[in-house]
Amino acid sequence: MHYRQQSLIDPQDLGYRRFCRDHKLINQKIGTPATIDPTVVLAEEVELAVRHCLLLHFGSLSPHRILSYEQRNAWGYQRRYRELDAVVGDRRNPQFFVEIKSVTQRGRGLKTGQPPQRSRKSVGDRCGGC
Repeated sequence: MHYRQQSLIDPQDLGYRRFCRDHKLINQKIGTPATIDPTVVLAEEVELAVRHCLLLHFGSLSPHRILSYEQRNAWGYQRRYRELDAVVGDRRNPQFFVEIKSVTQRGRGLKTGQPPQRSRKSVGDRCGGC
């Protein structure tokens, strides 16, 4: 994979907000009521708890926790975004990224969580000094 123009941005960035809005419309199923999956609620609570612990330990977390980058495909480069659970350090010189994966079924969750994790690491490794 080829990546370029990596940076850490704020979740309120207009390009990212537009991407979220468009992505939600694409994935929305017409005619089905919104359901709240208990595993999603639990995962959000775990993420908040871990972020709170990191905040207590490090004193601050970067609000710029959206990884923005361009990825090359057959038609050129396409802007992509990855939400990171936490970023410790400054956006220009992050100490490390935190990504939390929750598992609801034995074995399956770990395997399904590995490809996205590798993808984030690959882009992050090329980030240098976002």
